[in-house]
Amino acid sequence: MKKLSFLIATFALLVLVGAGCSDTSTPQSKDASTDESVEATVEVTDNQEGETTEEQTVEQTEEPEQPEEVINTESGITLKVEALENASLNLAWEVSDELKEQATGYRLLLDEEPNPQFGQGGYWYERGSAHFDKKWTDLPLGKQYVRVCVLKGTECIADSNEIEVEVK
Repeated sequence: MKKLSFLIATFALLVLVGAGCSDTSTPQSKDASTDESVEATVEVTDNQEGETTEEQTVEQTEEPEQPEEVINTESGITLKVEALENASLNLAWEVSDELKEQATGYRLLLDEEPNPQFGQGGYWYERGSAHFDKKWTDLPLGKQYVRVCVLKGTECIADSNEIEVEVK
């Protein structure tokens, strides 16, 4: 009985060790969050002396697009805009502590003409003072200009610089 148990245990150990040793594997994946292709190849070779060597190759085919950033130190606003598919934009902004104390909200402005202003055509969207980003959808396609305005009540007390972006 001991011999049978020993043989079963030895067989199980060989199966486990053998399952972890593959000659070659080539996984490929597409990382949707950064839109870059990654290819990895790992080779394991046993030579005659019983040594194991490993070889690994990683290839990137496309770098992710960095969001446009305009820093307006004069007004205390940093605006970042990233164009997405399906007529959408990701907007994020940082506001100085002094402006945060005064802000009751933020107004996002978008127009096909430079220097978008509230009440002069174009599109606008308001966010509360605790919000510093927005995924803005269903926008008109083509070249657009974007800016953020700091609101105190209904009055705009500071504007970011505008960013020109291509809505796709």
